[in-house]
Amino acid sequence: MTSQLEPTYARSVLPCVDEPARKAIFRISIEHDSSYAVWSNEAIYRTEALSNGRALSHFAPTLKMSTFLLALIVAPISDFACRPDRFIGTNNIISRVCGRANILPQLTYADEVAYKALSFFNIYFDIDYPLSKIEHFAVPDFGAGAMENYGLLIYREVGLFFDEKTVSASRKQYITMVVCHEVAHQWFGNLVSPAWWGELWLKEGFASYMETLAADFIEPSWIQEEQFIVDKIFAFMEPDSLPTSRPISIDSTNPADIFQMFDSITYDKGATLIRMMSMFLGAETFQRGVQTYLKAFSFSSATQQDLWTYLSQATNNTIDVERIMDGWTRQAGYPIVEVNRVYNTVNQQRVGGRMVISQQPFSLFSATTKQDKWWIPFKYFDRTFSQPLTGSELVWLNDTSTTLNITTADSDWVLVNPGYLGIYRTKYDRQNFRLIIIQLQTDYTRIPTITRGALIDDIFALSRTGLINAKDAYELIRYLKSETDFVPWMAALSAMNQQEELLADRDILIDVQRYFLELVLPIYNAIGWVPNDKSTEWLGTLLQPSIVSAACHYGDPECIEVARNAYRRWNLNPTLNQIPANLRSIVYCTVVREGSRSEFNFLWACLQTESIASETLNLLAGLACTRDPSLIIWFLDQHLTN
Repeated sequence: MTSQLEPTYARSVLPCVDEPARKAIFRISIEHDSSYAVWSNEAIYRTEALSNGRALSHFAPTLKMSTFLLALIVAPISDFACRPDRFIGTNNIISRVCGRANILPQLTYADEVAYKALSFFNIYFDIDYPLSKIEHFAVPDFGAGAMENYGLLIYREVGLFFDEKTVSASRKQYITMVVCHEVAHQWFGNLVSPAWWGELWLKEGFASYMETLAADFIEPSWIQEEQFIVDKIFAFMEPDSLPTSRPISIDSTNPADIFQMFDSITYDKGATLIRMMSMFLGAETFQRGVQTYLKAFSFSSATQQDLWTYLSQATNNTIDVERIMDGWTRQAGYPIVEVNRVYNTVNQQRVGGRMVISQQPFSLFSATTKQDKWWIPFKYFDRTFSQPLTGSELVWLNDTSTTLNITTADSDWVLVNPGYLGIYRTKYDRQNFRLIIIQLQTDYTRIPTITRGALIDDIFALSRTGLINAKDAYELIRYLKSETDFVPWMAALSAMNQQEELLADRDILIDVQRYFLELVLPIYNAIGWVPNDKSTEWLGTLLQPSIVSAACHYGDPECIEVARNAYRRWNLNPTLNQIPANLRSIVYCTVVREGSRSEFNFLWACLQTESIASETLNLLAGLACTRDPSLIIWFLDQHLTN
C-alpha cells in the first residue's frame, strides 16, 4: 500500500488544514502486521510488539512541512527490500533505493543517480538536505508517476528500473530526469512551498528546470541544453497558443482549477521561464538569488513576488525582475515577433541598415484581439558573428514596435533569439527568409543547431495560422536531406506528424508522405538499425528510434523488411528477444501495422506474461499500431474490462 496526498488528499486521511502554506510537525505511528514493513517520511525509532502478530511502529517527528508531503508505504517483508545504504556529506545523510526484492539489481543505476543528484543540489543551493535519510521507493503501480514526499520519494517501477538489455536509452534518460526532478523538489516544494496552488510553477517549474542542471552534471555527454528545447520548449508552445490556455500563475481557489494546474504550462513553460531568467541574469547571479530566496523561506512558503525580490537583489537591484516577469506569468500565451528589415533597393551590398521589430500575441487557430505585451529579451546575429550563440547586445522589447540599427549587409541574413533566449515565435520578412533558405541549402552548419530547430518549429506553426504559405515551410525543410542533428530533426518529425493529421482526408497526403520519406531516407541510411555508441553519441542514440520509425512509417520497403526479420527471429524463439531495446517499440509497431492478426496475437500473448514495466509499455504501444478496426475495438475493450 502506498499513499498519494498531493494536492488535496491529506484531508481524507486525517483532520488538518490541507493547504501548502500551513505547515506542521507530524508524529506518525502505524499499526501493522508483523510480517509487513512500513516506511514514512522519517526513520522508525521504536517498534512495539502487539498481540495477534501485530506491531506498532513509531517514526521520528517530521520537520515542519506541508500536509501534501506526508507519505506511507506498507509492504510484505518477504517481497520488498532496499539496496545498501549510501552516505552523503558531512552529516552522513542516508540515501537508499527500495523496491521489490527481485528487481534490486535493476535499481543500481537509479541508486547512482539519486546519490549524485542529492550531492549536486547540496552544493548548488548551498543548503544541506535537512533530513537524516532520503529513500526512493519503486512500487509496481503508482498513479502519480512519481512523488517527492519529504524523505520518502515514491515512483512507478518504470521510473527507477533499468536493465541495459531490455530498457531503451530514452527510458534510461527518463529515469535520470525523474529522479533529479524529485530530488530537486526537496528544496523547491518541500523546504520552500508555494503559498498557494495557483503558483504551483514555483515548485514544478523549478524542479523541471533544476532536473536538467543535475542531469547535465551526472551525464555531461547528454547535451541537456539541446534536449531542453525539444522536451520543454517545443512541448508547451502548442498548448500555450490555444484559446484554452491560461496564465501560469492564477488566483483561483476552485478545487477543479487546482488539479488542472498539473500540466505542461506549469511544468514546461515554468521551466522555460526560469531558464530565460537564468540566461538574462547570468547563471551565477541567478544561482545567488535562488540561494538567498531558499534560505529566507526555509520551512515556510513563498510567492512569486518573493522570488522576484530576491532575484532582483542578486543584481543589486539593477534589474527589475518583477517588471519583466509579471507579464510572462500573469498573461496566457506568448508573442510572435515579426522581423522586417529595411533594405537599400538600389545597392543590395550596403552594409548597415535598420530592423523593425514588432510583437503581438500568437494564437494558433484564431485571430486574437488581445493587446497583451511582454518584456522580451532580444538578441540577433548574422553570418559575420564569431559567436552566434552569444549574439548581439541584449535589448529589451516592450513596445508594440521597435526599430534597431544593424550592421548586416543587405545580402546577408539576420537571425534572432540565439540559444532560444526568449519565448516567442519569429516571422521574418520575405527577403531575409529567402536568404535563410539559401544558407540552409548551401551550408546549414553556419546556423546553430538550436536555431535550425526553432526555424522548423516556427515555420510550421506559422503555416497553420495562415501567416505564411505552407509551400514556404515545405521548401525550408528540403535541406533536411543533409541534416544530422537532434533538435532540427525532432522539430521536423513533429511537424511531419502534424501535417499528416491535418491532411488525413486529402488526396495530397500520399505525395506529402512520399516527400517526407525522401527527406528521411539519407539520415536513415546513415543511422540504420545498428546500435550507437551511447557513451559518445547520446543524442544520436535518442534520435535513431525516431528516424527508423519514420522510415518504416512512410513505407520504406527495406525498413519494413528489417523489422519483419527481427520479429521472425523472435517469434521462432519467444524466450530469446534479441531486438535491441532502443528499437523494440518500432519493430512491434511496424509488424503489427503491416501484418495480420498473427503478429497482434503474438504480442498480446507476450504481454500476458511480461513483468518488466518498460517492456509492457513497448508491447502496448505496438499493439496500438494495428489498423484492423475489429482489433482496435477489441483492444480498447480489454483496457476497460481487464
